[in-house]
Amino acid sequence: MSDVPADALERIEELRRRMEEEGEPVADAVAAGSLDGELVLEQRMRLVGRPGSAWYAVPSDEDWMHDALADEASVAGTLYASDEPFPLGAAAVTGYFQADGDGRWARVVAGRAEVGEGGAGWRAHLEDFPEVVAQFEECMRVSEYRHAAEQAAMKLLASGG
Repeated sequence: MSDVPADALERIEELRRRMEEEGEPVADAVAAGSLDGELVLEQRMRLVGRPGSAWYAVPSDEDWMHDALADEASVAGTLYASDEPFPLGAAAVTGYFQADGDGRWARVVAGRAEVGEGGAGWRAHLEDFPEVVAQFEECMRVSEYRHAAEQAAMKLLASGG
């Protein structure tokens, strides 16, 4: 976690302390690889923060985390894992967050979204992230992936979507 800024580590440690106070299984979570043993590729989250500062991913059902972060702004949505699944209920996750309200996307690394104009470095489309396009192009070089994508596109066309 050396890529994580010091203030994020302090906030994560504060959240860990609060979880222990509330009786959450913090110590065993790391050993188990998951807060409750389940790994997921997507999770309902909120990006919370203050204008002009970092934004943090917080599981939607963890209201006490919102309070601990003293957020002034909150955006509901879904965080999708970029590669590997992450523990259900985890906050320090890496992936792409899509806002419910307007469908915008933000990159989240170790639970923190990059800061940009209007908050969390928002992009209109997932394809606006060069690393996503590069990964897609790499996948399309593999015939099995390309075949699956072609089948999905054909089904979409056949359904009128």
